[in-house]
This record gives sequence, C-alpha cells and structure tokens, in this order.
Amino acid sequence: MDEDFVLLEGGVKVAEMMLSKYDREEREWTIPQGGEFWEAVRSARMLDRFGEGCRIAIIDGGFDASYPAIADQHLQFPTREDQPTAHGTVVALLVHEIAPRADLDLYPCAIGGKLEVRLVEEAITQCIADGVGVINLSLGKGISLAKAWRDTDVDSPTPDISDIDDWRRLFNIPDSPVGPAVRAALQSGVTVIASAGNHNDYVYIPAAMPGVAAVGFQIVQREIVDRVEIAESTPPSFLQSLGSDYLLEQPANVLGSSFACPLIAGFASLMKERELLSQYLRCARRSANASAAMAWLRSPTVKDLDFVRSLFRDALESAPHSHHKETIDDVSPCPECALFAAPAYIDFGLFLTETGDLGFAEQLLKTVRGFAPTNYHAAANLGITFACKAEAAKESNDMGRTRDYLHLAIDNMRDAVTLRPNYAPYMTRLNEFSRAEEDPMLWSLAP
Repeated sequence: MDEDFVLLEGGVKVAEMMLSKYDREEREWTIPQGGEFWEAVRSARMLDRFGEGCRIAIIDGGFDASYPAIADQHLQFPTREDQPTAHGTVVALLVHEIAPRADLDLYPCAIGGKLEVRLVEEAITQCIADGVGVINLSLGKGISLAKAWRDTDVDSPTPDISDIDDWRRLFNIPDSPVGPAVRAALQSGVTVIASAGNHNDYVYIPAAMPGVAAVGFQIVQREIVDRVEIAESTPPSFLQSLGSDYLLEQPANVLGSSFACPLIAGFASLMKERELLSQYLRCARRSANASAAMAWLRSPTVKDLDFVRSLFRDALESAPHSHHKETIDDVSPCPECALFAAPAYIDFGLFLTETGDLGFAEQLLKTVRGFAPTNYHAAANLGITFACKAEAAKESNDMGRTRDYLHLAIDNMRDAVTLRPNYAPYMTRLNEFSRAEEDPMLWSLAP
C-alpha cells in the first residue's frame, strides 16, 4: 500500500478555512448554494424531505461539540484531547446543512492525531448493528495507478466504450482492513459514500470498492456554441483521483473530495428510494460518456452521430424513472432526477436540436422542465429549440406557426432570465425573440 488511511481534506488549512464560512449561531453555511445540486436539495425540501427518519454515520477524526449543531448529535465513541476536530466538524456540518432532520451518529476515530483503522472498522460494524442508513467516509488509503492498473490480454478485443459503465473494471483493487466491514454494510443495505481521493495518480479505498459511491468535485461551464449551451467539465481546483462515480460542481473555495462526500451522503437521506442510488450513478456516468463523445465530434459521419445517439439513449434508459415516456402534464418535480438525470436529458436535447430532431428535443427539454422546474439550462435550451422550430416554420412560409413558436421561445427564455438574472446571453436571446415576434419576416435566428 502506498499510504496509510488519511482524512481526504485537500490540505492542512482547508478545514479551518471551511469552518470560517460557517455561522455557528445561525447554524448555516455561507458558501455559495447555486447550481443543480442545491436546486435539487431545495426541490426535496419543497416536497418536505429533510432527512427525517434516516440515521447517517460520520466516521472521521474528531468533532467539535462547541458547535450547537454538533452538540445536538449522537457521539458514539469517546473523544480524546489529541483528536483533530476541524475536518470531522466540517463534514458533519455539511451533512446537517443538507439533511437537518436526520440523526447523525458521530464516530471519532483518531488517536494521536492520526486515523486508527481498527476504530474505523469497529465504527462500520456498529453502524450495521444500529441500523444506520448512510455511512459517510471522507477518508481513504491511496494506491498508485502503477500498482492498481489492470493488465489486459493483448489478444483480447478492446471493449466498446458504451459497455464500460464502471471505471473499477480498469483496476485490480486490493483488499484492505476495512474491506470486510464495508462489504458487510453494503450487504446489509447500508448506503456507503466515500471520497474519491485527492491525488490524480492514485485510486483510493474504500471509494474504489464495488458498491461504494465514490464522489468528488468538478468544475462545470456551459458556453453558447452554435446557438445551444454546450457543457464543458474540467477538473476541480485541486488534485483529485480519476476514480469516481459522481462529480459535483465545486463551490468556490471548497477544496478536497472530503467535502463532496457529505453533500451526497446528506442528499442520499433525502431520496425517496435510496436503494436506487447506484442506478442513478450509472445514469450519470453514461450521460457523462455521451456528452464527452458529443463534444469530441468534429465533422461527424452518420456512424458517429448514431453512436452518440445510442450513448444518450442508453443513459436515458438506465435512469430509474422514465419521465420521458410520461405524458408531459404528468411529469412532476423529482429531486433525484433533477440532480442525476437532468444532464442526460439536456445534453441529449441539445444533440437532437443540432442534428435536426426538434420534436424529440422539445419532448426531452419539456420533461426536464417538469421534473427540474428551476433548471435554467433546460428553460434556455427549450427556448432555443422553439426558436429553431419557428425558423423552420418561417422557411415553410407558415407565419402563424412561426409566431406561435416564437411566443413559446420567449416564454421559456423569460423563465431562464428569471432563474438566472443578469446573464447576458439569455437577455440577448430574449431581446432577439421579442423583436422577432413583432415582425417575423425580418428575423432570422442568430448563430
């Protein structure tokens, strides 16, 4: 093994920096809470989901009980004077922010300032006996890629990318002292969330163990390219392992995969069907593969387009909820799909708009607007899709339908502007469509 089990904090001073962004009296974080993750959390709260009835175990170094939100929770192991508390306190407070009504079981597992693997193992075992629903493990042991990379038979065919749903197939993951306890927890139905790790030349256990949800951060940007918003994902502002199941959009100045882990652990307690988490993660991975393939295409052939289309369809079919097969009026807010499945719908809709299948694009983007009504990307791109339909109607000299589609384009773009105020590209499009509605004959859709 390359290193001991450590807290995946992203730097010595990061946890202290994070705590400076927490108001202990108001019991709330001051970090930015924008983007799809926080919108999904707010959607869950509107459905009265706050984590009530779920027990979440946080296995970490130590915890600072001087924080009222920490003092209200259940300390399962005794504390020691030499235990580092900043990291565990940040993790617990993040979980509490997402799931304020969940019961938190706190397991301080540091001795002499270092994690004690024996205590981590004991904590996981106790979680099983106590009926814990979710375990947060913002810790891990790094294994270099050179040691973990799976040797392949040179005579065997290269697998099709569409068949690779799990990055773990690329590695030989050795067992660890906590391995038996983690497997027992998974077999008991416990949801185990672990940090992906903070070094891109390593994979980490327990995150790399089958059945564990490995999470981290990424930076996501959507830029207007050829009329539609193309998503571009880049690594976070710190080193991070390449082995992960789900990457959250990194809030400003939040460093280390340790702090992505509690966000998903808290969200898992808000899920109506937590046992479906692995399926949602598969959907998100397939969607990411499809979106990446779409971004790679330059002067694509028909075969290329068919391949990307099949990737997106696989992503949609792997989602636990088939909202795209429902009647549009029956689609209702769904926090899980808003977080994990929305990119599949939106990026497939963009792909279809670019390739001329405006009917299916409209269906998918309307569906997202149903289950994720505050997603401004869905609103804006549905507006563009209606504008494309207006342009096609104008080319057919059907001015009645042209005006109808422009009116729908304006409605959706106005929603996008409301959801994302002061964003210039949306305002520009809204002004364009509004002027076009006045005299469609003089209008052509801007590139």
